[in-house]
Amino acid sequence: MTFIRSYPELGICVGSLVLCAAGFVFLGHDGWPGALHECVATSTCYCEAGRAGAIAQPANTWSGLAFIAAGLAIAWHAGWARTTERPAPDNPLASTHLYPGLLALSVCLLGPGAMFFHASLTDWGGVLDIASMYLFLDFWLFYNLKRLYGWSDSTFLIAYVVATVAFTSPRLLSPAYGVPVFVVVATATLA
Repeated sequence: MTFIRSYPELGICVGSLVLCAAGFVFLGHDGWPGALHECVATSTCYCEAGRAGAIAQPANTWSGLAFIAAGLAIAWHAGWARTTERPAPDNPLASTHLYPGLLALSVCLLGPGAMFFHASLTDWGGVLDIASMYLFLDFWLFYNLKRLYGWSDSTFLIAYVVATVAFTSPRLLSPAYGVPVFVVVATATLA
């Protein structure tokens, strides 16, 4: 019980990954449901030719495991820093559960987001992939705005959730809308 209290970020990440793994197995066990992504018809599916079978792009799919490992390492480090009494009171990433938890989760979910798309090459997989990227990019964009302008935790969370939904929404309409919005958000985050 002490471990769970000391490492809540790790517990949230592991629980989320177990749900993603169950979904991956359930949806992929008998052929992926849903319409194929438009890149299949044009043979432009991001770096690796699609193959027959349960995993259409194995290299791209399994490379998502690196993001999962990185997210778990971030989650573990957050708990370790607290239990070894190294908190930095002026840094929300080190002094709260919220920010390291969201960061760790957003990094962890980059893996399954990419894995669902590259394994299935479905349109809905593409939506999950871009949504996971927005979860990560939006974290940094709004975390930096929070630090710059002294936003409260609730202001940060509202902006983070609303922006992630708003940025993902155009991709629900068409894959063509996904790339321009993504470029704008990535540029804003880097700026």
